[in-house]
This record gives sequence, structure tokens and C-alpha cells, in this order.
Amino acid sequence: MDLVYFHVAVEPKPPSTRNRHIPQPLSDLIMRLLQKGAEHRYQTAHGVLADIDELLGRWIAGLKLDFLPFVLGESDHRTNLVLPTYPFGRVHELGVLRETCETAFRKGGGLHVIMLKGRSGIGKTKLLLEVRRIACLKRAIFGSAKFDQFKRDLPFSAYISILRSLVNVRIFLTPDLML
Repeated sequence: MDLVYFHVAVEPKPPSTRNRHIPQPLSDLIMRLLQKGAEHRYQTAHGVLADIDELLGRWIAGLKLDFLPFVLGESDHRTNLVLPTYPFGRVHELGVLRETCETAFRKGGGLHVIMLKGRSGIGKTKLLLEVRRIACLKRAIFGSAKFDQFKRDLPFSAYISILRSLVNVRIFLTPDLML
């Protein structure tokens, strides 16, 4: 579980901080390859190869890589549209959610519930994924569910779904009604 946590939540240290002999442009290239968000990584193999070729060419020519201006990704151009992974246009809402999470973490444990409401297609799931990422950074237990419009006759169905996702068991309300 720790491996998954580190993969999702922890930013790796740049190679140049671990070994001072690694040139900064090479360290930056490696860090770009390791970015968490897909929109921040290289978008094409051609872009990676172009930057590696440029660094290798400078190194073979005997040039100091740390002192020459070098911009990563100048040849890295996608041919198709890629949507961002962050909630676009939701800066205010994201700030409110982050502050709510930080307040909950400062209180030191306990159960905290955040409910998002709104019409379908407005980005609630993207906001929820950001809350999940924040919770993962703090090693908090996170559960989520949607209120299903087709289960209106079943009271507290979303809460039951959350509990089910957290404990991964079947909950029996009555002998004839199993969720």
C-alpha cells in the first residue's frame, strides 16, 4: 500500500539533488518524465527524443550543460486534443474544498463529510478526485458515492455505498432486502 501511496502522492526528488554531477537540464528532463499530471509530462516520444538528442549533442561537443539555456519540450507537440486532469474553471470551488480538507486534518481525526451537489456534467467528479488526492497525501481514509436517482425508495443508499466501499462487505437491511 505504501508503494501506491508514494506513486500517487509523493513528488520524487530531482536527480540533481541526489548527485551533484548530474546536469540540471538532464535532471529537469527526468523530472518531466515523472510528473503526476499527464498534461505536465512529455506528450510524444518525439519530444523526449528531441530533448535527449539536444542534450547528447551538447555533451558530445564538450559544452557545459548547466550553463547553456535549454527549454524542455520545444519539439513536443501533440496532434490530438488532451483535456486537463484538473477541474478546469473551478478555482474557487477547489480552494474551498482544499481549505475544508485542511481544517478537517488540523482537527486531528474523526469523521468529516463533504457533500457536493449540482446538475450532471458540471465537474463534481473532477472536484471529488481532487479531494481524494488531498486525502491520499494525508494518508486519510476516503470513501465516496453518488446519490442514485433510481434508488430513491431506499433510504440512505449513498451512505450505504460509502460504507460498503470502505469496509467491502455486504450490508443486510432486512432478510428480504439485500444491498
